[in-house]
Amino acid sequence: MRGGAVGTLRAAAAALVLCGGTACYATHEYREIRERPAATGSAALAARVALTAGDLRLGRGERDALYDLRLRYCRSHFAPRLAHGVPGAPSLEVGLQRRRTDTMAVPSDDERNRIELDLNPDHEIDLRLDLGAGRHVASLGGLQLARLTLACGDGDVALDFDEPTRGNLEQIDVDAGTGSLQLARLGNASPAAVVVRGGSGTLELDLRGSWRRDATLQIGVRLGDVLVLVPRGLAVEVRAAGRDPADLALEGFVKDAEGRYLGPTAGNGARRLSIAVEPGIGLFEARVVE
Repeated sequence: MRGGAVGTLRAAAAALVLCGGTACYATHEYREIRERPAATGSAALAARVALTAGDLRLGRGERDALYDLRLRYCRSHFAPRLAHGVPGAPSLEVGLQRRRTDTMAVPSDDERNRIELDLNPDHEIDLRLDLGAGRHVASLGGLQLARLTLACGDGDVALDFDEPTRGNLEQIDVDAGTGSLQLARLGNASPAAVVVRGGSGTLELDLRGSWRRDATLQIGVRLGDVLVLVPRGLAVEVRAAGRDPADLALEGFVKDAEGRYLGPTAGNGARRLSIAVEPGIGLFEARVVE
């Protein structure tokens, strides 16, 4: 299917839902939407994905299409939201909106919504992801990311820069949620700044990869554990003013006269990363890895 063609999946699944102690049934009727517009010109693409319940798979696509979108949604409980830009200023906004019904809402983990989105590596991309319940996986290596904004809910999110990005990514902004969040091989994105706020789930930041410039990382997680994987060749310093020393696990780091914790290769001329850890409750660990 091409150009917004809509197909109906008649394999409806019956899900048992408890409603005030009595059993009722919610029927899922799934439909699919496919869009694959041709790539024309070189204008930047603003892309936003908003998924309250379901799974996301995002990656690098082919050069002949601006993007390749496959949206599978439960028509019984959700309505698709699709918006596009104007010629010369392309944009894509894709998401799902819950339908208003008289029955109790179906549990999020019972839904089988899914968004698959592949993006053109030759177009600069301003990417925003608003992700709720579900499993969300994004392989962003090789894309031309100008900006990345991520807001998480209670789902599990794993973003991986599996190879160096193209272009100049200035900043990654993250609002963490109650689910798990993993950002892998951030060095391949080489952002000038990463800002992580909120969150009470587990958070893992992997700093491995090919850093092309010095950078800063600001961590404002008030409640929850944070693990940072530090490659041995990256010169890292950690500032944790107002943080309980008992909540810091910094093996291999040395505290200097200014109160900074310096990694094993700090000051040796390698790429430098400055980490600012704001006050919070939970363990902050920086682990040196090969």
